[in-house]
Formats: sequence, C-alpha cells, structure tokens
Amino acid sequence: MTWTIFVKPDCVDSEKGNAWLKNHGIPFQKVNVFAASKEQISLWAKLSENGAAGLIDQEQKTNPAYQTNIHNQSLSDQVIVAILADHPALIKTPVITNNEQIMIGYDSDKMKSTFRFVKVRTL
Repeated sequence: MTWTIFVKPDCVDSEKGNAWLKNHGIPFQKVNVFAASKEQISLWAKLSENGAAGLIDQEQKTNPAYQTNIHNQSLSDQVIVAILADHPALIKTPVITNNEQIMIGYDSDKMKSTFRFVKVRTL
C-alpha cells in the first residue's frame, strides 16, 4: 500500500504530517497539493467522511464566498470538487491517502491509529 502526502508550501500542518511520517518510518511519497488533479480531488471527496466539503480549509481566507456557499450546503460535491481543482489553496492539508483511506489535516491520534499496522521501513 503506497501512501502519499499532499502538502502546501510553508504550511505548518503539512510540515508536521511530513515529519510524523518520516519519524515513524512510514514509506510515503510527498506531492504538492497544487499538482493534484480534479480526479484525485474527486476521489478524496468520496473517501472523506464529510464529502467534498470536508476537504475545505476553514482557516483559508483566499475565497470566503466559496467557503460560505460550501458550508451552507448550497453546492454539490461535484461543484465543490471543480472549485477545489481551480483553487487548490482552499484544500486543507496535509491530505494523506493510499487511495483507499484518507486523512485530511494533521491529527496525530488518527495517524497513530491508521498506521499502527503499517509495515515501517528501517530508519
């Protein structure tokens, strides 16, 4: 199972997630979230407990009108995915996925739980 961490440059949570994976010997690939395709974002929305709205960074001030419409549930997942594909700065990072499971944002407890059975590489 290959894990990928999608990060934003200069994002503290992205750096924490990256460091956590490294420090725990989890094999992974690091990718800039701005390189994510619409298809990848659509898959993340399907894997997310809260659908596409769960991918939105609440702290991102870039496009407040989009955030308002998204959280008022006035936009479909398909429309939200299209917005995120055009404005990846709105995506909460890190996004850590193996295309079967997903973690959105840095949550050390969820990471411990998810990776407790993952075979680690020797550091």
